[in-house]
Amino acid sequence: VQRFKDRNWKKDWVIVNEVVEAESGTVIISDSKDGKIEIKANAQVNTLSDDDLGNAELGLSVAFKKGVGYKVVGKRGMTPLFRCVGIKRRALVPKAPGAPDPFEEMLDNGQIFEAHNDVEE
Repeated sequence: VQRFKDRNWKKDWVIVNEVVEAESGTVIISDSKDGKIEIKANAQVNTLSDDDLGNAELGLSVAFKKGVGYKVVGKRGMTPLFRCVGIKRRALVPKAPGAPDPFEEMLDNGQIFEAHNDVEE
């Protein structure tokens, strides 16, 4: 917060305050309503369950995809999710002499922070 007050904070900077780590995992994000993906396993498997989709031991790979914008299949050592906090800038009117600091009011009211969730490969 002090760096923001000192005008030493870029508007697109965030602080990562939580990271989810996984031994292995799969992330698939469709970019269309008719997206489809077919996944094959190199290991001998009769059927794949939802839990198996993240299992790197099965040697999963993509056999077919359509309308898939982003994919990571059976990758080891993933950090698929993180939470970050940033400062949401709002137009502040100049402070009148003796008036409370509008930045401090926004900080006290919790209006200055915004949480984001993102996917990271």
